[in-house]
Amino acid sequence: MDVKRDDGKFKFDDALEIATFGIFHYFLIFICGLLMSAIFCEIMSVNFSLPVAECDLSISSKSQYGIVSGSWFAGVILTAYLWGLLSDLYGRRNILTITPIVAFLTAVASSFSTHYLILAVFRFFNGICMSSAGAIVFAYLGEFLATKNRSRSIMIASLVFGVISTIVPITAYFIINQHWKLTIELLNIEYKPWRLFVLICGIPNLICGIAFIFLPESPKFCFSKGQTQKTLKILNQIYFLNTRKSDFKVKDIQLEDEFIHASSNPKGVLHMMLHNTLQMLKNYPRSFWLLSFIQFGTFYVCHGLLLFFPDILHEVSQFSESSNSLQLCDVVDKVIAHKTNLSSNFIENCVDELDISAYIYVTILQSCFLVGFLIISFTVNYIGRFPILTFIFLTTGLCGILIAFIKNATVATYLYLWLLVSGVSSNLLNTVCYDLFPTNLRSMAISTTMLFGRLGGLAGGNIASILLEKSCNWTFGIGGILLVFCGVLVMFIPNIFKRKGGV
Repeated sequence: MDVKRDDGKFKFDDALEIATFGIFHYFLIFICGLLMSAIFCEIMSVNFSLPVAECDLSISSKSQYGIVSGSWFAGVILTAYLWGLLSDLYGRRNILTITPIVAFLTAVASSFSTHYLILAVFRFFNGICMSSAGAIVFAYLGEFLATKNRSRSIMIASLVFGVISTIVPITAYFIINQHWKLTIELLNIEYKPWRLFVLICGIPNLICGIAFIFLPESPKFCFSKGQTQKTLKILNQIYFLNTRKSDFKVKDIQLEDEFIHASSNPKGVLHMMLHNTLQMLKNYPRSFWLLSFIQFGTFYVCHGLLLFFPDILHEVSQFSESSNSLQLCDVVDKVIAHKTNLSSNFIENCVDELDISAYIYVTILQSCFLVGFLIISFTVNYIGRFPILTFIFLTTGLCGILIAFIKNATVATYLYLWLLVSGVSSNLLNTVCYDLFPTNLRSMAISTTMLFGRLGGLAGGNIASILLEKSCNWTFGIGGILLVFCGVLVMFIPNIFKRKGGV
């Protein structure tokens, strides 16, 4: 291996290469991918459960879906910036160990909810915990990887996400559509399959929290804090695990400008918060604001509109005979009018199971994510991130716009599905963010741009909950226009045309 040294000291990226890429990294990629999946599992646990839990949770309108979903995003948004800052100050691993385990406990509590407002409170605290994982995991994983392996490895972690998220709707079908119930008199609730599904969706968090107990702190973070010996020890452990050899030849690491700036940061959370924020906005304003807006548009669609995907698919299935002559929004309007009529006549209309087509379409959606992550993983180093992101945003955005004009609900359903595939771009955008910010700002930058993404998810879920009942076509039209605009903005991201080279 040809590496450059300065006065006998290896550059940090060269030291990572000498540590080699092996079994340690495969395990790390799997756990980080599982943690990414845990976020999706938490979101889908509610998305699948709400349609069949309306009577158990006293839900009477789609706007209340928005309250439950919005509370989760509110928890994410209120703490995303703080988690990023704390991880830059105190380390990534400690936070990634504690918060997933607490998130699992909130999932258990959510499964015992008796009202949608109680569920919203538990989801709020779950969002606080998942906020840390949502951004810190990208910085943590990336800092174990040499430059040439970084984008591909993060996308491979996304493949793990793709596989597990494809399993989620299948699991939902086999659990939620069962008809058993267990009466818990002490809590005055009937424990039904949807409650068990909510609990099971929290298990990936528990696994990740336990796994991070045995994983080391990010070596790049340790070095940025001046802990050279600890950094070398971690790299030596990685080398041993990958090669089963004890001849790691890196004995010192060259202090580069990035680490000099990191070690000069002020102490204390509030001082560091102000200092790092000013540094980020002063030195990287273009990168920060472009990525923040693009993440906002992406999450507005892929999470905001995903909330209603299982419910709308279930509704379309009820009109399967006439769906070839109806727009998708015609079906939604008919169902809303039907439910309104039932409510006005005091007739309880409880749905105990979702039509199988809802699970099939969500499985297809997640399969598209899986294939998308797979293609990106093998092509990103060769064709670059710009053409991939542009293709995703322009095609998915066009689908959102076309939904308003297609007079076939079944065809429109597939357009809706591809519209949601826009979410495949989010992890790739995080690799862009990783490369644009230095170590001492990286976790906070990813957290903050993701914060804007979660704001988009919150806005999308609540705006859609209103528009679906008032002006359904605009629900999809606004999302489509946002994505097209994001596709245009991609070309202005610094260094977006640069490729990593084939590896």
